[in-house]
Amino acid sequence: MHGGSATDPANNRWALDERRTSNPLTGVANEYSVTPWNGQFMLLTQGSNLAFNAQVYSYSSCDPAGGFYNQVEVYKMPETGLWGT
Repeated sequence: MHGGSATDPANNRWALDERRTSNPLTGVANEYSVTPWNGQFMLLTQGSNLAFNAQVYSYSSCDPAGGFYNQVEVYKMPETGLWGT
């Protein structure tokens, strides 16, 4: 689902073979949510480009399967880091 990667653009449907997909959105953690929001869909996830990343980001899309864009930091966790709390 990362950025609409679960769809097969050539056939306009969910992809049955992951080799027919793409992954334009990186840095999305294994745990994420996609929620209807203000007539669009919002993907919410912790950043995963860095170990112990403290940032939580939201992305927007007109489709729940993606084309997610417009990364916005919505929260920074104070307890993350190498030593945590």
